[in-house]
Amino acid sequence: MPVNRRAINAFARDLFIMFAAVTLGTLQFIENSLPGPGAVRVPGRTIDVVILGGILIPTLALLAIDRLLAARDRSGRSARRFRMGVFAVALVLFCRQLQLYFGPVNALTSTLEAVPLLPVLAFAAVTAGIVVACRRYPEQLQQYFLMASPVALILVGLAFVHMSPKSELPGNYDTEAPQTGNPELPPVFLITFDELAFSLVSDDEGQPDASRYPNLAALADDSVWFTNATTNNFHTPLILPGFARAAAELRPDYDVVLYDQFSYVEELLWDECGTVYTCRGANHLAASGPSLTKQLLTRAFFEVPPADAKPLVGEVAGFLGYDHPYPHTDPLGIHTFMPETFDEFMSDIRAEEAGGTVYFYHPLLPHFPFVYSADGSLATTYDKGGDPEALWAAYEQQMMYTDSLIGRFVERLRSEGLYEDAIIVLTADHGLRRADTEVTEAIEITDETAHVPLLIKAPGLAPAVSDVDYQHMDYGATLLDIVGMEPAAGARGVSAFSEQRPQRDKMLFLGAANNTRHWVYRREPGTGAWEIIEYVETGLDTQGAPLAGVID
Repeated sequence: MPVNRRAINAFARDLFIMFAAVTLGTLQFIENSLPGPGAVRVPGRTIDVVILGGILIPTLALLAIDRLLAARDRSGRSARRFRMGVFAVALVLFCRQLQLYFGPVNALTSTLEAVPLLPVLAFAAVTAGIVVACRRYPEQLQQYFLMASPVALILVGLAFVHMSPKSELPGNYDTEAPQTGNPELPPVFLITFDELAFSLVSDDEGQPDASRYPNLAALADDSVWFTNATTNNFHTPLILPGFARAAAELRPDYDVVLYDQFSYVEELLWDECGTVYTCRGANHLAASGPSLTKQLLTRAFFEVPPADAKPLVGEVAGFLGYDHPYPHTDPLGIHTFMPETFDEFMSDIRAEEAGGTVYFYHPLLPHFPFVYSADGSLATTYDKGGDPEALWAAYEQQMMYTDSLIGRFVERLRSEGLYEDAIIVLTADHGLRRADTEVTEAIEITDETAHVPLLIKAPGLAPAVSDVDYQHMDYGATLLDIVGMEPAAGARGVSAFSEQRPQRDKMLFLGAANNTRHWVYRREPGTGAWEIIEYVETGLDTQGAPLAGVID
């Protein structure tokens, strides 16, 4: 049977045309969907699936529809109309990418946003112009996409090269740490929320606000609630590793499992994964299941509509089966909340295995971006530089969602018969930060940032309200005290339950972005204001203390 070279050439031409249209219309959305390595390390196979799934599958699907229409309508009219529609959508998406990722166009868009409806009208005008061009110059556009196909191939190749290096994980990461815990000991749950201010969850008298956060208030009723707890550091990576290493001091009596959702924190502990800790954070989820692929493609899809349309799109995505339709990461991909990690944390709490285990969970809630409503559905995102009242309202909504997770956690303990004997330490690394976290100079610190909630529940510990001067430097000593262990000689901090509380100032360290220097703040007892008392030309260690070097 002779080879029909004309048919083969026509098929190849059409394939390249569709490939170019899909690539130019979607590739930058896909690349931008990849979270920064500080959020999660994406496995190489996931990147391959995301790129191929976002480019190749739509290309083949569009080509199949195009060929089907051509076969059913010999005049070619249906196929031409379909192809012009594809070109129009590709060009509109290309313009949307310019708007989002190309600086001058983005700046122009921001200027247009100052006038009501003007951005909508401008977008409508651009879309109308593209539609007219597709109707009047179909052959020229077809030739354009054919000529652009080599460029599209190069761009896809560069995408693989650019995205893949972010996928490396240490070989020991997913290894189970040796099981040494004593099953007769009670389970310990160390939950540290992110960016949770004491003022958000408390009423005017400093008690948990039961009207807005009933689950937190109910847990506090069974715990010691601290009204004078403060952090010693502005940055999460200089707080959480110290907490995790405090948990590691409970070995070998306890096994320690980490569910940290901030990859950068995990990186500081990677050498101990598989030996000291069993690591089950964001990177574990990314490496062990298909969920991240779905999230990245969803995130790319959510880049397309304007902000005002995202809630509606989220509702549609939810109807189609996405329980959490928002892609869970902020625009830079630095922070992520994965409901799947919380679900895994819940499923791991089992009565037959909980004894002698420390569960360390850092869920990155209610940290910005404030994208969750109280019921966990998609909310409109808020810019930290925007309206303060709108910011606080969105912050409250996301905390209400967080409170529902606290309720699920307590209910899980009750259903497993673990609640009465469980040790629970619930706090936050720091409060709300309205300032840029890429610190290059001293900034204003307020109690909204430094004052954090803290509750501790343990067998034999009578519920109470405490106003002792707890600071996060006391976390390790307090934890050891609760479980009945002695801190090592020279350990930093004093247990919150010690009868010999020190007379000391409340301190806070603010490290520069590269952690080569820091500023020391002290809280004035009379006014409650945080004032700079020292500038130091050294960095800070992972417990927020001065260090003559860099992060260890």
